[in-house]
Amino acid sequence: MTRIVRCHQRIIRNLKTCSENSEFTISCVGLVIFMDSCTNAFFMLKSPTFQRAATFAFMFLCVNLVMFLVYQNGQHIFNQNEKLRKSLLKLPWIDKPRWLKQTVHVLVTQANANLEIRPYGTIALNYMSFKDLMKFTFSVGNVLYTRRQLASQIQ
Repeated sequence: MTRIVRCHQRIIRNLKTCSENSEFTISCVGLVIFMDSCTNAFFMLKSPTFQRAATFAFMFLCVNLVMFLVYQNGQHIFNQNEKLRKSLLKLPWIDKPRWLKQTVHVLVTQANANLEIRPYGTIALNYMSFKDLMKFTFSVGNVLYTRRQLASQIQ
């Protein structure tokens, strides 16, 4: 039981250190990839030929694959916390000494706090956030395309 407690404390401490040290990098890389993705979506919609649109779509997929890997790591951390919760709940604690019951209670309580990487407390790195980011990227690209179309119709 001591090994489980130490391991859990080490995971929480290392996650906090990792999250704090990578906030700036994740935010900057995410912003650059987001801006590039919006322009790729815009040019994909604006392209007169299918070949050119396919080129921008391929660039969009390649760039966002890097971002997906970052979000996948965040999802993996979240999934590990869920596995810990389930394994702690399956632990046989009835008819055990009081110290074991208290330790399991403390671990279950601590495990209920989600382990997530949230750069600057903004968005959690998981699949749902990535899906929302992709939706927003296409929305921005579509708004830019529509605005360009309206501006060319007015002139």
